[in-house]
Order: sequence, then structure tokens, then C-alpha cells
Amino acid sequence: MLYQPTAGTMWDPSILWHDGVYYAFYMLQRHGSPYWGDCVGLATSTDGVHWREEAPVLDLAFRAHPQVYKMFVARCGERFIMNHGAFTGRPGTGNDTLCFWESTDLRHWTFLHETHPDPRWYRETEERWDHMYMLPKEEGRPAAGWWGYPVTVPRPELVTAGHACGLMDSADGVTWAPREPPVFLWGDTPPLDYLEIGGVERLDGRYYLIGGTVPYLDNRLYAMYTFVADAPTGPFRPDREAYRLCGAEAPPAGQPAGNTGVQWLAAFARGHNELLVSNYLSDDPDHVTAPWMLPLRAAVVANGHLRLGYWRGNDAAKGAALPLPGQAEARDTTTWLPAFDPRAGGILEGVLTVTPSRDGCRAGFALEEAPGRDRAILLAADVPHTDIVARADGAETLLDLTGPGSACVAGLTPGVHTVRLWARRRIFELYLDDRLVQAYRIPTFTGRVGLTADGGTATLSALRGWGMNL
Repeated sequence: MLYQPTAGTMWDPSILWHDGVYYAFYMLQRHGSPYWGDCVGLATSTDGVHWREEAPVLDLAFRAHPQVYKMFVARCGERFIMNHGAFTGRPGTGNDTLCFWESTDLRHWTFLHETHPDPRWYRETEERWDHMYMLPKEEGRPAAGWWGYPVTVPRPELVTAGHACGLMDSADGVTWAPREPPVFLWGDTPPLDYLEIGGVERLDGRYYLIGGTVPYLDNRLYAMYTFVADAPTGPFRPDREAYRLCGAEAPPAGQPAGNTGVQWLAAFARGHNELLVSNYLSDDPDHVTAPWMLPLRAAVVANGHLRLGYWRGNDAAKGAALPLPGQAEARDTTTWLPAFDPRAGGILEGVLTVTPSRDGCRAGFALEEAPGRDRAILLAADVPHTDIVARADGAETLLDLTGPGSACVAGLTPGVHTVRLWARRRIFELYLDDRLVQAYRIPTFTGRVGLTADGGTATLSALRGWGMNL
């Protein structure tokens, strides 16, 4: 929604702030390249919203298999260390290599070395030994060293014992020693043999690990999940009360997965004295073509659960005011607001009040695909469910369901709520009381947004809107 490179296709952005600038590093498949990621791309921003594409910072042209997988960057003392996945190309292996680089300015990188799975704990002949999140053992004290959490597949007996990712540690951020993988106590939660790691961070005295996978829990689409531990080495437990951090549910049986949107690997992003989460989403039907970086989210811990909140820095995207009425009302119908340019994008904010007239009341927003056809995001007023539905000619098809056990908003509680809706091109994102409801895609978008209600009345007051100044 906010940024995509012109030099090729972006994948898996990792973001950090340093000295007044946000740096977004990502896999970049340059136009015409046979490799999914043939180099590390870079974009920079002074506000975390307006991104400027820079030249790629490194590639693997010196290697026999010059393909880059996701990278993480951390400040280790007076230098920055980058690691990313790569390939040896040996028969029977996948992305089985971690490459390490160092820099003092985040633009010029020097290759250091590479590591491979330690056979005492990790499989050597099956992927993966891939990107590794690096966490200071003690904030502000580099001499204490770092923990590292690589994406990997533990040995079968360790998977059986509950392990699902790797562990390394380092005294300086450069030389890393493999360790026995952390234990996961799954309880009644279906176990996984590995997770794509989006990071481990220390919040309110506990350690929160976020990881993505697909398929999982009868879900054919990619989603991120949250695990909590009292120590950096675990044991990590699924946070079943807020387990799905973000992503999407499976579409109904018989519906092609390519017809629905999905957020991919979310990652912790260290901002300016604040912890953020980055993510991205494609507005194309195959989910892979030309993804866009989504707005940064705030990492919020409430009552021991990690959730995604609205980041105030995103207000920098607000441009010229949109000509909107101060209030809108919908009673068992959809009330359409004045359209804006969908390619430029629009932001709507207001106060939502829903008054049910029967059980099963739902209310929310609709985005018009064409006359008589829309995608609606509907929050239930009496049960903890939020639905994304495709509506056409009076019929409705469920595309995504957020219910109990998700960190995203599931349903409405009684009372009034603030709402923020972002929509640009074919991507939209909704917040309720500054908590993420969902980010999703729409096949086509005319630029018309409607307030919609079914089984009651929805009132949107203090309504304001802006075009995006991206």
C-alpha cells in the first residue's frame, strides 16, 4: 500500500531505525533475473511512511548459487550485522546457508562468513537454515552478547519433543555458536516442525516469538502466530487467547486461495525508542506478484497478549482533506460516501456506534468493486466474529473469519468505537480503537467506500478523510 520498488519484485522486508532514518532491506528479484531474490534491495525513509528506493546494497554474484533469502539486520556495538538465507547448491539441500555481512553505514557491506546446520540438533539434508532474528541479551550492553533465532528444521526426535526453530548465541554478533533449539510446550495446540521466524523480543519482562506458516489449523493461507516464554531460551507456549497475530483464514471449500488476500511474513522492527511490526501484501490474485509494503504497526502488549496497534507515525500519510459529510448512517443497508482516487488512496476516520435491532447484527465498511458488487468487512455486535465477505446481487460469500483466539479484533463490544480505514489500489486496512482488524485485498476498487449495517443501525460521526500524500 505504501511502497514497492521499481527495479523488480520485493519480498520479506526487514526494517530498522538509525540516526533519524528508517531502513527497509528486502529480497529483490530484479527484472529479468531467474532468481526469486538475486540481491538485497534498500529503501529509506525519514518518517516510516514515505520511502525512497536506493540502489541494491549487495548481491551474491561471487557464489555458485547467487540467491538471497530474507535478511535481518541488527546493531551490534558500533557496527551493523546482516544475516540472510542462501544456498550451497549441494544435492538434497535447500536454503541451507546463513551468510553474514557487516557495515558501519547500512549501505556498504563486507562479507564475513557463512554457517550451516549443526547435525547434533538440525537436519542437514532438508531445508532450512535461513534468516535469523538477533536479540541483544541485555539492552544497551553489547558486551552481554546476542541470541539468534534461525529458521530451521530440527532433527526428527527433537521435533517429536516439541522443538520448532533454531537457537544460536554470540558474544559479538559476528561469531555464532549453534545451541540446542528452544522447547515449545504445545499443550492442546497442534505442533509444527518449524516456523518462519519474524522475531523474538522482550516486552514487559517476557519474551514474545512471532512465526509464520501455512497450511496450519485447517488454514490454507499464510498467517503469523505468537508464542510466549519467561526466558529467551524458552520454553515457548502458544498464546491461544491471541494466537493468530495477523494473516488470513482459509477460504471456503472449493474457493481458490488465489482469490483472497493474505499478509505474509511479519517481522519485528526496531523503531525510534519503540517496537514496531512490518508486513507486506500483494494486491495481485496470485499473492506473489509485486507485493506492497503495508503501514508499520505498533507492537502492543495488553494483559499479557501481543497485538498490533495503529502507529501514530502513519499520520504522515494524510494529505488533502476529502469532501466528506460530518456524519453517515446506515440502517440495514449500505450508505455510500463520496469516492476518492483509488490509485492515490484515501484514509477515513470517525466514531462508530452500532445499535442492533435483532440478533446477528453486523456492521462495518464496504469497498465497491463495481456497481452491485463489493467486499465488506463486518464486525458482529453480539458474538466475537469479524467477517470479510464478497457481496454481489444480494448473495454473500465468506472469505475470511476472525474469531476467538486471534490478536486481531473479533466483533464489536457495546458502546462507541473509533475507526480508521485505509484503502489504496486494491488493498485496504481497518483499525478499531487503534487495534488492527484486518488488512486484505480486493480484486478491483472504484474508490467508493460505504458504511454498512445488517440487523441494526450503524452511525459514523466525527467523520474525516484525507487523500494519501505518498
